[in-house]
Amino acid sequence: MKKYIIFIVSFTVLFTAAQIGSGWLLTGLYTPDLSNANLTRDGGAVFSLPPIVSFAALLLIATLAFGISQKSIKT
Repeated sequence: MKKYIIFIVSFTVLFTAAQIGSGWLLTGLYTPDLSNANLTRDGGAVFSLPPIVSFAALLLIATLAFGISQKSIKT
Protein backbone atom coordinates (compact mmCIF):
# COMPACT_ATOMS: atom_id res chain seq x y z
CA MET A 1 0.00 0.00 0.00
CA LYS A 2 2.90 2.35 0.74
CA LYS A 3 4.26 1.88 -2.81
CA TYR A 4 0.86 2.74 -4.26
CA ILE A 5 0.54 5.92 -2.22
CA ILE A 6 4.05 7.05 -3.14
CA PHE A 7 3.33 6.27 -6.79
CA ILE A 8 0.06 8.23 -6.81
CA VAL A 9 1.57 11.23 -5.04
CA SER A 10 4.64 11.35 -7.27
CA PHE A 11 2.50 10.84 -10.38
CA THR A 12 0.20 13.69 -9.35
CA VAL A 13 3.11 16.03 -8.67
CA LEU A 14 4.89 15.17 -11.93
CA PHE A 15 1.68 15.42 -13.98
CA THR A 16 0.80 18.79 -12.46
CA ALA A 17 4.32 20.09 -13.10
CA ALA A 18 4.14 18.91 -16.72
CA GLN A 19 0.76 20.60 -17.22
CA ILE A 20 1.96 23.89 -15.74
CA GLY A 21 5.22 23.76 -17.67
CA SER A 22 3.52 23.05 -20.99
CA GLY A 23 1.01 25.82 -20.29
CA TRP A 24 3.80 28.32 -19.70
CA LEU A 25 5.61 27.13 -22.81
CA LEU A 26 2.55 27.30 -25.05
CA THR A 27 1.56 30.70 -23.68
CA GLY A 28 5.07 32.07 -24.11
CA LEU A 29 5.42 30.81 -27.68
CA TYR A 30 1.94 31.83 -28.83
CA THR A 31 1.81 34.57 -31.46
CA PRO A 32 -1.68 35.63 -32.49
CA ASP A 33 -2.60 35.86 -36.15
CA LEU A 34 -3.80 39.44 -36.50
CA SER A 35 -4.63 39.18 -40.21
CA ASN A 36 -8.06 37.72 -39.49
CA ALA A 37 -8.62 39.19 -36.02
CA ASN A 38 -11.90 40.82 -37.04
CA LEU A 39 -13.27 37.58 -38.49
CA THR A 40 -13.21 35.56 -35.28
CA ARG A 41 -15.49 36.64 -32.45
CA ASP A 42 -14.80 33.91 -29.89
CA GLY A 43 -11.35 35.24 -28.94
CA GLY A 44 -10.14 31.85 -27.85
CA ALA A 45 -6.98 30.07 -28.81
CA VAL A 46 -6.95 26.32 -29.17
CA PHE A 47 -3.79 24.33 -28.60
CA SER A 48 -3.93 20.70 -29.50
CA LEU A 49 -1.39 17.91 -29.55
CA PRO A 50 -1.80 14.66 -31.43
CA PRO A 51 -3.15 11.91 -29.14
CA ILE A 52 0.07 9.89 -29.44
CA VAL A 53 2.11 12.79 -28.03
CA SER A 54 -0.22 13.15 -25.04
CA PHE A 55 -0.12 9.40 -24.46
CA ALA A 56 3.69 9.33 -24.69
CA ALA A 57 3.97 12.19 -22.20
CA LEU A 58 1.61 10.44 -19.80
CA LEU A 59 3.55 7.19 -20.17
CA LEU A 60 6.82 8.99 -19.44
CA ILE A 61 5.35 10.65 -16.35
CA ALA A 62 3.99 7.32 -15.09
CA THR A 63 7.38 5.69 -15.65
CA LEU A 64 9.13 8.44 -13.71
CA ALA A 65 6.58 8.16 -10.90
CA PHE A 66 7.10 4.39 -10.77
CA GLY A 67 10.88 4.90 -10.57
CA ILE A 68 10.45 7.39 -7.74
CA SER A 69 8.19 5.03 -5.81
CA GLN A 70 10.60 2.10 -6.27
CA LYS A 71 13.64 4.16 -5.28
CA SER A 72 11.97 5.61 -2.19
CA ILE A 73 11.04 2.14 -0.90
CA LYS A 74 14.60 0.79 -1.24
CA THR A 75 16.19 3.59 0.79
